[in-house]
Amino acid sequence: MLRSRGTPTLSDLPVELLEQIFLEACHDGGRTACALRLVCRGARALVEPYRFVSVALSSSAQMEELLRSRGSIARGRGIRHLFLVESKSREENECVRSEIVEEIIRIAAPTVETLTCLVRSVSNAFPNHWILRTPFPRLTHLTCELVQMDVQVLIIQHPPVAPCYFPALQYLHVSFPAKSSLDLECAHPGVGLFVDRASPALTHVRVSGVNIAGPHVPALRVILGLQPRGTRRIQGYIRALPASVKSYTIGVTTFCWGDARAAEEPHPKADAVRAEAEHAGRTRLVLLPVGKLESTWQESRERWMKVQSGELAQEAEWVESGIVGRKRSKSRFRKVD
Repeated sequence: MLRSRGTPTLSDLPVELLEQIFLEACHDGGRTACALRLVCRGARALVEPYRFVSVALSSSAQMEELLRSRGSIARGRGIRHLFLVESKSREENECVRSEIVEEIIRIAAPTVETLTCLVRSVSNAFPNHWILRTPFPRLTHLTCELVQMDVQVLIIQHPPVAPCYFPALQYLHVSFPAKSSLDLECAHPGVGLFVDRASPALTHVRVSGVNIAGPHVPALRVILGLQPRGTRRIQGYIRALPASVKSYTIGVTTFCWGDARAAEEPHPKADAVRAEAEHAGRTRLVLLPVGKLESTWQESRERWMKVQSGELAQEAEWVESGIVGRKRSKSRFRKVD
């Protein structure tokens, strides 16, 4: 109960209200938590349990520093929102050590709700290998980056029949470097590894940085659960998305080999598949040109910060208006539910 005289202090507020205030204040990658810890001993004690609720790491040094604080993480509320990115380029010859990323994922897994992992240059290992073999009971939003070699190795190491490691996962985004121009038929099996480990709670899937050249449209039909057409054989490890997935968004680098327009206009065959899937009540297909969607790691982190602060919706990465940053005409782009 508040005092009748004088200025109210933090000690006058209910504990439950204080917990909610500090929990909300610390959803910005750790900036607010660090600032509040410098105010006074009382503020430091109050904010300590929420210090690692939201964490953004972009270098080996930051990751190593986090591991030195694992005791504080265990005593607090755990990591709820985690952003991992490798800021150094391969040319700078600084690879994140594999055991560091593996340990961070292990520490975060029991409590993390949103995870963005854009680390690729891990020495002799693949970060997504640890994600695929680790249970994440509370994870609802997952964004990760793959390269073609990742897909090939992961398919060999991880069988299609797998335990449900992501029971709460609703939103999945798997991105590929746009410069690689990987075709959908080679990229989707990597997406499928994550889908296989999710439950019917999964409703939105996005894959970025792929091309849908004419020969690969049949694979798109299989993914959306439509009857195959023609005689072209589809790779056996491409399977239809589960019925729970309501939206399949593709950030397309090109719809046609050698086409200088680079996906500025939807390929007629791909657009026809989209219309057929919608008419049949299948998973909704959303085709987006990826040209202006590519971003640096700094831009990705800033966008993540805006989501954490509430400036952007948590689903911004999967909703069309959030992806492209402006409204598109209905004739070319479709809104994600």
